[in-house]
Amino acid sequence: LKGAQGKDEDWIKVNLANEYGFVKDGKPVYPDYRDSTMCREFTPIKALGIYVGLDFGLTPAATVGQRMVNGQWRLHRELCTEDTGIIRFAGELKLFLGAHYPGWRINAMAGDPAGDQRQAGDVEERTAFQLLAANGIDAVPAPGDNDFVLRTETFSAPMRRYIDGEPGFLIHPQCEVT
Repeated sequence: LKGAQGKDEDWIKVNLANEYGFVKDGKPVYPDYRDSTMCREFTPIKALGIYVGLDFGLTPAATVGQRMVNGQWRLHRELCTEDTGIIRFAGELKLFLGAHYPGWRINAMAGDPAGDQRQAGDVEERTAFQLLAANGIDAVPAPGDNDFVLRTETFSAPMRRYIDGEPGFLIHPQCEVT
């Protein structure tokens, strides 16, 4: 079809096939993401433990996921806040992990490397990671620098491959903001 040239699968479903779906406005951060194949319910496996990713600022957030034995990444749950300082976020994160993953091994907890900068307004000029540690959250800066291409490619690469007939990246539907 002439109107479908250069359009992605979701655009074609909504605009030409008259099906329900999502239409992206603007340029997506992850153009390789396909909701139709990469978003579905799944149950995490406790024996594999979890990975926690953190972002900071006044809208700190956390994602919880797993890396399967075959290399597939699965994003299971998210904690999103607004107008929340890092100390209050640490308390919310502890409650969140205790409620949803009691007794689970945390393989790694890493955050935006920008969290290694001193926090404005903190009289002791501590970093977000230092404030988290002081409040019982052991997190480290994500490896590498804050290079946008490197950070987005970390997620895009698994989105472009299939492993054992499944996408290399899955996200649970309960991760509505992510």
